[in-house]
Amino acid sequence: MKSGCLIALLSFCLVAYTGIVKSQDVHFSQYYASPQLVNPALTGVFNGGFRFAAQYRNQWRSVTPNTFSTIAFSADMSLLKRSLGKDYVGIGINLFQDRAGDGNLGLTYAGFSMAYSKALSRNTKQYLSFGAQFGFTQRKIDFEYLVFNSQYDGNTINGFSTSREPLSKNRYFNWDNQIGLLWYMSPTDEINVFAGMSIAHLNRPNQSFYTNGDQPLFIKYTLHAGMELQTTEQFHILPKLLVLKQGPSQEINIGATTRLVPNPHNHGFVNSFYGGVMYRFSNFTSHDAIIFLAGGEYRRINFGLTFDMNVSRLVEASYSVGGPELSITYILPSGKLGGSNNTRYCPDGINF
Repeated sequence: MKSGCLIALLSFCLVAYTGIVKSQDVHFSQYYASPQLVNPALTGVFNGGFRFAAQYRNQWRSVTPNTFSTIAFSADMSLLKRSLGKDYVGIGINLFQDRAGDGNLGLTYAGFSMAYSKALSRNTKQYLSFGAQFGFTQRKIDFEYLVFNSQYDGNTINGFSTSREPLSKNRYFNWDNQIGLLWYMSPTDEINVFAGMSIAHLNRPNQSFYTNGDQPLFIKYTLHAGMELQTTEQFHILPKLLVLKQGPSQEINIGATTRLVPNPHNHGFVNSFYGGVMYRFSNFTSHDAIIFLAGGEYRRINFGLTFDMNVSRLVEASYSVGGPELSITYILPSGKLGGSNNTRYCPDGINF
């Protein structure tokens, strides 16, 4: 039991240290439910007029009572469809807050996204979208909850003694930016495909809490792709891929979702159910997690639930429990709240 506690403590410290020093981004297993976070070129790319999305993730509860939790909200819409013919503009906002560890290391972000989708074919079933996002971040930490080695007197930890750490601030603000590109098309009524890339943190904001510290955030490169194959009117297969690289860290998410549409001809009240499995690699070759996915679509509300089963070297401390994640997306029809009145093609595979 003592050995298990030690493993848990060391594992948590390693994760916390990586999060503080390297300052990597938040990530979701249901990354497609936070489209602007993945790629600003996805702003406004959906079938409808206005989209709201919310997401919550809780991780490492089996390792530490001070879990890693992330909550996100986004809203976007399409504009100027009538004025631009087959082209259209998307605008949106993206908010998230991340909190981790004993010191409540927190990251809050608010960003504004804009994208221009250019039609590449006469039947408007092929588009190229360019997007950009600009935002502000606040990172903070509660030092009073942290214990440093200078507070250990040889027998016990004296929380009243000073840490003598040269930390001059417990929070700071930065601005951030991201650009992206997305291509999507439907060669037939049964197939649609998409692929995109984005580059985030172009300005490399400083992440250090130390006096005169210099810890620029690594630029993040994202590649994502997928397709939707309609084998019958009721049954769809949606393979997908996400590749991330940020400094020394890399991540690959690969898997597939199956979607069942019981009544495909009832367009005003479409119910669908979906489930699938994805696999996440860290540093391209190291096993990280198996992701189980289930969800459903009721009218225009999409619910998604995932659970990460940890398969990394942390499994002895986590007992394979990574964490649950919940997402809810609501799409208003075109014409509501000022959204574009004309319908257009957007691949459903992007959103599942």
